[in-house]
Amino acid sequence: MHKLQVVVAESFRAHFYQSTATPHSLELVDSFTNPAARAHEQDLVSDRPGRMVDRGLGHTVSFGNQHSARETALDRHARRIARRIGGLGAQEQDSRLVLIASGRLLGLIRAQLSAASARRLVAEIPRDLTHLNMHELELAVAEAQSTECAVLSTRPQPGSTTMTHRHR
Repeated sequence: MHKLQVVVAESFRAHFYQSTATPHSLELVDSFTNPAARAHEQDLVSDRPGRMVDRGLGHTVSFGNQHSARETALDRHARRIARRIGGLGAQEQDSRLVLIASGRLLGLIRAQLSAASARRLVAEIPRDLTHLNMHELELAVAEAQSTECAVLSTRPQPGSTTMTHRHR
């Protein structure tokens, strides 16, 4: 029987579950946090970026980054989640993957997934469900898999021009 791997993530934490028989038998495999998600911007950087006067433009120019330290930390968190998904997929190559995260983080994780992990991805649920206990999460995954027009969106097939397909 194919294994089901479920990843439930938010900007602060990510939980990795797997199930062998039914979605009602999820067990926690791994979990990690992103402490930078709850830190203030000034706690993540040491100083304000430097500035200089550009005489050609006639105004000051900042040496700062285009992205804030929090955005960079969230991107690193998404990359770490995608790597862990790839590691779990290498152990269980015939497993199916369900990814549950808020919309922005879901997009960041999807962009970092390897080709092998993307092929295993059977469904995405664009909601933050990290607050659910184990039993509620099992019910949510089972309901999402059994509902015909659920909020699940699958990966586009090769050659498809649409970004999201709804289950029918």
